[in-house]
Amino acid sequence: MYNADSLLSEAREVYDKVWFVQSLKVNERTDSTLSVRLHIRPGLFVHDFVGEMTDSLYFALIEGNQRIFGIDHESGYWHLHPFK
Repeated sequence: MYNADSLLSEAREVYDKVWFVQSLKVNERTDSTLSVRLHIRPGLFVHDFVGEMTDSLYFALIEGNQRIFGIDHESGYWHLHPFK
């Protein structure tokens, strides 16, 4: 099961260790969800989301307000959203 604390911990570790990640922003946090952005450059970021109640985990590479790649885990299955 995925949880907000572990996602935030991993996002902070990525920010600390990966040279091209410029900043980390927690967009929203509730009792059972977390939304985080890892900014690479202006207009390009990785959006991470975890939903504890649904055991959902989403990752999307966003450029210019459009998802250009994504992968998510819902209902026990991984699903890819490949490049165009």
